[in-house]
Amino acid sequence: MDSSALSRRDFARLSALIALGVPLSACTNDAISPADSAPAVPEKVLRFANAAPVISLDPGISTSFETGRVCAQILEGLTLPNLDTGLPEPGLAKSWEVSDDGLVYTFEVRTDVMFHDGEALNAEVVVQNFDRFKQLASVPQSSAVSRYLSFFGTATPAGELEPLIASYQGQGNQLVVRLSRPSVSFLAALSQPAFGLRSPSALDQQPSAEHLIVGTGPFRCTSWNKGAVTLEKFENYWGTTPSIDRVEFSAITSSQMRYYRLTKGEIDGYDQVGLNDFVPLARAGYQTRIRDPYALAYVGFNLQNPLMQDSLIRQAMTHAIDANAIVSGIFPQGSTRARDFIPPLFMMDSDEINQLISYDPERSKKLLQESAYKGEPLEFYYPTDVSLPSMERPEVVYASVAGHLSRAGFNIKPRPIKWSDGYLEAVRSAPAEQALYLDGFIGAYRDPAAFLGRVLAPLRGISGDIDTAISSSDISAATGDSAAVTPVQNLSDTFKELYAADAIEDLTEHREKYAQASYHLMQHFVAIPLAFAVSSVALANTVTTYPMSATGLDNLAYAGVSPRTS
Repeated sequence: MDSSALSRRDFARLSALIALGVPLSACTNDAISPADSAPAVPEKVLRFANAAPVISLDPGISTSFETGRVCAQILEGLTLPNLDTGLPEPGLAKSWEVSDDGLVYTFEVRTDVMFHDGEALNAEVVVQNFDRFKQLASVPQSSAVSRYLSFFGTATPAGELEPLIASYQGQGNQLVVRLSRPSVSFLAALSQPAFGLRSPSALDQQPSAEHLIVGTGPFRCTSWNKGAVTLEKFENYWGTTPSIDRVEFSAITSSQMRYYRLTKGEIDGYDQVGLNDFVPLARAGYQTRIRDPYALAYVGFNLQNPLMQDSLIRQAMTHAIDANAIVSGIFPQGSTRARDFIPPLFMMDSDEINQLISYDPERSKKLLQESAYKGEPLEFYYPTDVSLPSMERPEVVYASVAGHLSRAGFNIKPRPIKWSDGYLEAVRSAPAEQALYLDGFIGAYRDPAAFLGRVLAPLRGISGDIDTAISSSDISAATGDSAAVTPVQNLSDTFKELYAADAIEDLTEHREKYAQASYHLMQHFVAIPLAFAVSSVALANTVTTYPMSATGLDNLAYAGVSPRTS
């Protein structure tokens, strides 16, 4: 073979550089003659407004919905969600085989895939990414740890349960992952952006305006500035090439301003339609698309706070909040009162849960009298200057919840934090003085584990024994008034029960076991579920197709827009 010939790897790199717009004169000694100027081809550009700025381009360290939405266009996992069902299907793994005992997954990694920087995909690259995921699982006080805790465990194993992934190794195009227990949700979890694979050359770089995140997805990132992100289609994409040329994400925190910008033709679509905007949009001929209620809003407890370790206080708070009134008065039509942490579409409800979460002011007062609470101020964190898929107006939700708690006898101290100032990290790294926080998210993949993993992650992150941190007053509850609920099992045993439910493939039994485990979880009052909220997207007529997903991680490779000449 001629020594001057290009190897297959070099040819792939050269093709990628051409796609990235790097002139060939920078790669060779031969000058290139300018081509005759051709007529400008109208671009197909989707201008989409997020309800919050993209403050991170790394789903490995941020659970922000906007981070996930943007990175879902750039990064891909071993599996990808089906556009219609959300169920996992082949992604960067071309296929896989599962051992009879459900513990060993052998993935065939695609070898015809190129990262946006020209690097090639192989099993060794997947292992490098898994190494990073494992390291992130041990990072303290990270809002994204929930993505990795159940997979890889933590650096402090005291009181922790065995991680799902026991080992992984890769060579060539074969990746072998051994699990510690069977898991129905494993393949679906791999499809979320947090498990998207990054180029090995950029794996250790924290994404920034100068060092943009590099993946294999249908779009590559070309700019990120002050929460706005620009993506361009990747010409060498291994899958179906996008029909649109560019996506321009902007951040508009006000629902009224998002509406105004759409009607003025300055954007083509936006997320989280305001409650009062549906009728005007319909009258003006705009499209509004509503997602299934797949976003959870809830009140979290900081169990590092000694007072919040008192089960009687947590129960009293739960019965003090009229969640039905909050949902009907604040949330969009179609939202439902959350009775536990598993969305209704999974049909895993337990009728017994109603008595655990019912609005009962008298019961709340009785429990509060028996508790250790003596009127101490309780810091309540909530986000401002943001609209979330789980709640359009967090400040209003906070005011209503805090009002209910105050009327029940709690001394609530407001702690507002701007979303752009790092609300999620502030919640996770808060001192023991923090008692409560308002939280919410949209499930990143189609499985109950997407919700339970996020809600329970702060508990698994507790240093030491989970049961010790949460059970100190469960004993007193057993000897107190009959209004108090005493869990039938330790929280760590409930975790094991949830994992056992995740191992069952038969759908009927799967649902029954999850419903039972969910009831046992609710007996510990680890958080207060408020609502499963619907969210909506508004689109101009310039948008010809838009692939809606319950998760909000809409695959824009399948979106279509009319050409734009200016």
